Amino acid sequence: MQKVSNHFVPQFYLKNFSNNKKSIGMYNIGNKRYVKEASIKKQACKDYLYGDDGTIEDMFMDLENECSKIIKNIIATEQIPNKNSQEYSLLILFILLCEARNLKMADSFNNLIDKQAKISLKMKANKNKSFKVPIEAIEKSKISFNIPNLYSIRAIAETYPIIMDLKAILMVSKSERHFITSDNPLVRYNQMYVQRQYKIRGYGLANMGLQLFFPISPKLCICIFDHILYDFFENKEGIIEVYKGKQLDEINKLIYLNSYNTIFFNDKVHLTYINKIIKSTRHSNSELEKEITVLGPEDNKIIGYSPRKVSEKINLPFFKLNRNFINMSLPLHMAGPIRPHAEKYMMRSKKK
Repeated sequence: MQKVSNHFVPQFYLKNFSNNKKSIGMYNIGNKRYVKEASIKKQACKDYLYGDDGTIEDMFMDLENECSKIIKNIIATEQIPNKNSQEYSLLILFILLCEARNLKMADSFNNLIDKQAKISLKMKANKNKSFKVPIEAIEKSKISFNIPNLYSIRAIAETYPIIMDLKAILMVSKSERHFITSDNPLVRYNQMYVQRQYKIRGYGLANMGLQLFFPISPKLCICIFDHILYDFFENKEGIIEVYKGKQLDEINKLIYLNSYNTIFFNDKVHLTYINKIIKSTRHSNSELEKEITVLGPEDNKIIGYSPRKVSEKINLPFFKLNRNFINMSLPLHMAGPIRPHAEKYMMRSKKK
């Protein structure tokens, strides 16, 4: 049977935030629309996002079948699988693919290829007078990938072990407030970059100071982070307990800023709380035009691309920059500071 509607945020994942497993709270950022009980089946999906042959969708269904059990067990036991287990590797792959497969990534890549192609064609028109395509026609055209996420999905499938050196820990809400999530559920952040005002590029998976936040239920959020660079505060069970509502608000602010068009939440979360989160900061993650920088004269353009990430200062008192790294020299090149494990992994990959 042909699969028309491709869910870029898995339905089983959203059901973990639902009381009845059928509906979920939703807020659309663009039109400022709040829905207390929106059908999960109709959320975070697009027709033929992964092509029309069903191959990629089938792959995701197989992965989701395994990872739904893993995440269900994490929620039940409040324990993350052993780092050396197959379950842990599948969990890491699933979490990273939740970024690679979503609509934000698709639109970002399509915007990039559209700009690249148009600039290349206009440079050719300026250099070669026999090139018959008018500039106006180039501007009016729309160039896109058939499967825009294909490159990012393939890249993650091949390179996800690059973050296996990072520590995964559970954050548990002990307050009356809940974690929210979004249509871009994996949040990349780098507290060190923000603290040091290091703005040379985005938050690569190989970079020192990387922090990944992935909420899995109203009360639980997985955090995968550079435990060498950050000191952190956990209880004897290895859990970060969030007791203060204001601390959870900061994490939810981070999740909101990372969202693309929509945030999701348990139906117990009221509009007054959502308004409190969204009014405290400006959402700009959907401004794809700002991901591309074009430099140079008309006949020799250079195109720079850097996916938008949350650069606002978020108060995360559970993590403190280790004093040995406070004054660490930061490189001026675009790669940024690379973790030793990631550097070794990339060197091994080049030799293959």
